[in-house]
Amino acid sequence: MRLTEYDLRLSDDRLPFLVKEKAVNYSCDRHLDSPKKIFQMMKDVYNTELLPEEYVWLLSIDAAGKLIGIFVLSHGCVNYSIVDSKAIFMRLCLTNASGFVIVHNHVSLETKPSKNDMEVTKNLQQCSKIMNMNFMDHIIVGKHYYSFMEDGKM
Repeated sequence: MRLTEYDLRLSDDRLPFLVKEKAVNYSCDRHLDSPKKIFQMMKDVYNTELLPEEYVWLLSIDAAGKLIGIFVLSHGCVNYSIVDSKAIFMRLCLTNASGFVIVHNHVSLETKPSKNDMEVTKNLQQCSKIMNMNFMDHIIVGKHYYSFMEDGKM
């Protein structure tokens, strides 16, 4: 499977457009249809357990359940990174996504969700209903992973 990472730039008219940042081959099927598969891909491609800061990624998914692309939304400090719902949905609309997964790492490698993680998830659930997008999961990666979907919190 080809994993494509995108970013945004502004045109001369100050309108956002997609820019392909990089693409890598990854040996798995095009359907990253389980938190375990996503955790393994993030670990293999982004070395999530070695990152000294918290990162947040957006996985954009098409109507057939295939990965369209990955965005690095933000990275912060050892225990916090900003998640902006407007930035997420702008990227999803530009990729014509039907669904999405949010993934972030915990530098401590512990995957228990923080109060902020739970608030972000709740906010994105509300926004996704308004936008008619399928918020498939919020996955926290560390030594292992935590899936809000698997834990029945989605």
